[in-house]
Amino acid sequence: RLVKLKALGCNAAEVYVPWNLHEPSPGNFRFDGRRDIVRFLGLCQELGLDVLLRPGPYICAEWDFGGLPWWLLNRPDPVPLRCCDEEFLANVDRWWLTELLPKVRPFLAGNGGPVIAMQIENEFGYWGQDDAYLSHLRDLLKDTFGSSCPLLFTSDGTFWPDLQANGGVEGALRTANFGSSVPERLQQLRKAQPSGPLINMEFWIGWF
Repeated sequence: RLVKLKALGCNAAEVYVPWNLHEPSPGNFRFDGRRDIVRFLGLCQELGLDVLLRPGPYICAEWDFGGLPWWLLNRPDPVPLRCCDEEFLANVDRWWLTELLPKVRPFLAGNGGPVIAMQIENEFGYWGQDDAYLSHLRDLLKDTFGSSCPLLFTSDGTFWPDLQANGGVEGALRTANFGSSVPERLQQLRKAQPSGPLINMEFWIGWF
């Protein structure tokens, strides 16, 4: 598939990392078979494809539970998710710090690898307002990777101002998701981010 992607003239691969695929039960981390992110990033490097890595922890509504592990719900309701809850962040930190980020580090562009950018959360503006949570994720990546940290970005809609206001975080490039009315959508992104490149992270050509 990556060979076909390159044959189409593409120069980069954008990929989510589903947490629930890699930690199906607490502490049981798997990177075998289709979970082998090291092999995937290595293939991208061999083919000369840059990588935009989207590690979540929430990745998208199209993946079961947004890529979050089911066992996070094994707590009294209401279960706090995608926020600064101490237990939730402890699980995120363990997943990223002990398993995912060490595997990604050799493939960062700053280390000669293909990963040129990493996304913080996904469309968080639709979910809530918790700058401390987004800042925690940002700082986790920056502190872990140091000078090798790639470009960090967030990705949200521009259909009303709260989406970019709540989904973005200082120190990360804001990008927009949309599928039509490009000038209008980019104009709204410019209002949310007065300087810097205007980037469409997801251009929707259909739905399911």
